[in-house]
This record gives sequence, C-alpha cells and structure tokens, in this order.
Amino acid sequence: MKASNYSNPFILGKMIPEEYFCDRQEETQTLLKQIKNGRNVALISPRRLGKSGLIHHCFAQKEIIEHYYTFYVDLYATSSLNELVLNLGSEVYRSLKTRKSRFLEKFFAMVQSLRLGFSIDSRTGDPTFDIGIGDIHTPETTLAEIFAYLEAADKPCILPLMSFSK
Repeated sequence: MKASNYSNPFILGKMIPEEYFCDRQEETQTLLKQIKNGRNVALISPRRLGKSGLIHHCFAQKEIIEHYYTFYVDLYATSSLNELVLNLGSEVYRSLKTRKSRFLEKFFAMVQSLRLGFSIDSRTGDPTFDIGIGDIHTPETTLAEIFAYLEAADKPCILPLMSFSK
C-alpha cells in the first residue's frame, strides 16, 4: 500500500513513511548530531511514543546512509544471551547480504560460531539463506567476535539495542 493511500496518519507497527513523520525535527537533528560525534545515546520514554520510528527515520537520512552501516536489534524479543547473539548475528548478516560478498566472507571468518544455512522455500521453490546458531558454547565470545567485526568495518556502525519494560 502506498503511503498516499493511508487515511490515518497515526501509523503503528511498521516503518513510518517520510510524509507522515512529523514534529520530530529537533529530536532528529539532536540524534544525528550525537551519532556524528560518536556518542552513545539512551532514548527513554513510555512505550508507543515513537522511539523506534525516530531511529528508523534517522537511519533513512542521506548522511547516515552514505557514511554508516546501520543495524537494529530488539532485545525485547530475546530471552537469553544465546538468542541475543543469534538476533544480532542475523541482523548483521541480513544487512550485509545485499553488499559485496567480501563483507560476508569477512563476517563469517571472524564470527566462527554462527553458521549460514541454505534451504528451498517450499511455497516458491526459491533458494533461501539464513543464519543460525552453530556451535555456541560461549556466547560471550561470539558476541565479542561480532563486535570486533563491527569495529573493523570500513564505515562506523550504528547499533541501537531496543528494550522495553512492561
């Protein structure tokens, strides 16, 4: 559905189209300034007030797209360190799979306990690739490997870790 077909400008549960993103110019500029200065930022507010939308909006800005790699991880969906490592590894892989294969090769060379899977989609017959937990005996080590990979990237990486309290 095209953004112009929305009858309600208060969109929940998905990326907000640019034309519906409103009244957050000051917050956007502040967050972009913090990112450019390499600062860690904590966004704190009650649920459903647009923190994720603000982050995705900032990720869509030209200066971020051109100069940074962006990853988005929802900690709320994890219940263990192993799941966190898997979700983070999956997000890095998902983001990198559209880039040159050299990045993926370097990723799997550095992060040895994640494995790449290959299967055939039963509905379409198309090949699919996914990432899974290989032999993670020490998730702390795998997490350190992922962060070492992000530190070694040719552009700075932005990694918001989203967590929500009930």
